[in-house]
Amino acid sequence: MPLADGNSWTFDDGESINDTGSGKVSCSCPANGISIEELDLDSSSGSYEGSLYFDKQTSNGRNLTDFFGTSTSRGSNLSYISTPNYPDGLPIMDDNPFSESWTDENGDTSTIGSVGQTVTLANGQEAINVASDTLSSGTTHTNFSWQFGQGLGFVTITSGGTTATLSSFNINTTSSFSRMRRASQGLQTRRTFRAVRRMTPADLAVLRKLVKPRR
Repeated sequence: MPLADGNSWTFDDGESINDTGSGKVSCSCPANGISIEELDLDSSSGSYEGSLYFDKQTSNGRNLTDFFGTSTSRGSNLSYISTPNYPDGLPIMDDNPFSESWTDENGDTSTIGSVGQTVTLANGQEAINVASDTLSSGTTHTNFSWQFGQGLGFVTITSGGTTATLSSFNINTTSSFSRMRRASQGLQTRRTFRAVRRMTPADLAVLRKLVKPRR
């Protein structure tokens, strides 16, 4: 999952996800002080609809992408997934994925299922090396799934039986996290995201805005 300021993914319904860079978490949770990436959700008309937060970690030699939380205020009030066992959030993808699963102390589960898939995008191009992840019911979220392409990121997002499929994208290979570490050199202004409460199923409504029923 490429995380870098300026990355963007536009879907077949006109909705888009736009990476706005990284910042530090401020909270009374186990994630206090970690760096996370903010990805804004914009409607087809360009209006702001909410934000998603992800981060990267290395665990047992694997490079994982974690889903950290959501916001409707660009991080001034953020709902998070963070527990003592998974302080950085719940892993949703591995840079070299295989069938694997993670369950936190609240029963929230992320499962990588099918890997090595080829998916036809809305513009007719094919995404290769695609893997699927499902967030299954716990105290934080209801069933939700998405597919990620290696080096590409979002390919599809599915909720309530409706799927949004990637139609165009712009990917920057320079990680925001590298620039975050060099912020003292003036390469990026440090931001703070205020995490105020654990996620509930209602907080995934932000993601569902991307997935609109087809007429």
